[in-house]
Amino acid sequence: MSAPFIALLPAQGPSLSSLYNADLPPSEQPNRPAPSSESPSSPTPPDTIPQLFIDAMTVRTSVFVSEQSVPLSAEFDSDDPRSFHWIAYASVSTSSTSSDTASPSVTRRTPVATIRLVPPPHPPDPYTSAPLPSEPFCKIGRLCTLKPYRGLKLARTLMDEMMKWAAGHADEVMGLEGRGRSEAEKAVEREKMRVGWVERSTAELGGNGGNGDDAALREEAEQEWRGLVLAHAQKELKAWYEGMGFKFDEEMGEWDEEGIMHVGMWKRLELKS
Repeated sequence: MSAPFIALLPAQGPSLSSLYNADLPPSEQPNRPAPSSESPSSPTPPDTIPQLFIDAMTVRTSVFVSEQSVPLSAEFDSDDPRSFHWIAYASVSTSSTSSDTASPSVTRRTPVATIRLVPPPHPPDPYTSAPLPSEPFCKIGRLCTLKPYRGLKLARTLMDEMMKWAAGHADEVMGLEGRGRSEAEKAVEREKMRVGWVERSTAELGGNGGNGDDAALREEAEQEWRGLVLAHAQKELKAWYEGMGFKFDEEMGEWDEEGIMHVGMWKRLELKS
């Protein structure tokens, strides 16, 4: 297989939640873009789900829902709208034949692997009671590859691409892109993040919406991200993550997430100034 084409989808914000129906597979989304021969990175029409996100969800649904029996409704979550998504594409040639003629082969890009990066801040982890760092950290997750394309190191390629990008875009990870912005402007953005995630903590995780969770989110949102990343890794992939430089968190231990055992793995990226 030739080198994969990798595309990055920046965080889409709350509008994605109103456009994407978690109870439907990607192919049946009413707000999906019309079929096009253009690049999946082409501009997205208003009120339409980006093709890149449809592609990421197509891979995730095939692996996590069809193979690993994760409920379809649980695959899209409230982290997706604020996450950065990477999608790897393979070039696939297709041709059609009839009894009389054969059509020329057509090469198209097919999504085959994906990963996402969830920026700070984070509400309390619902899967473990272990203490988490007070400093901001990103979460890595939803890393998967379609079965026919495994063994080609696509997961490693995506992980490398994601970590390289994150190390060079710390302000963008924190929603503070543009190093020319004033500290006052950045403070406003941090407060917006904090308010949004206090609301999520209260609505979804049973947070107290203004006491302990609020204080923790405020503290995390007001700090600079220093490259710390957490992976909720499937237990069977622990050694693979260790090979990528992640360290197992014994205090977090193991937990069942949608019927699959997971472990916590940490790594600190060396940020580029």
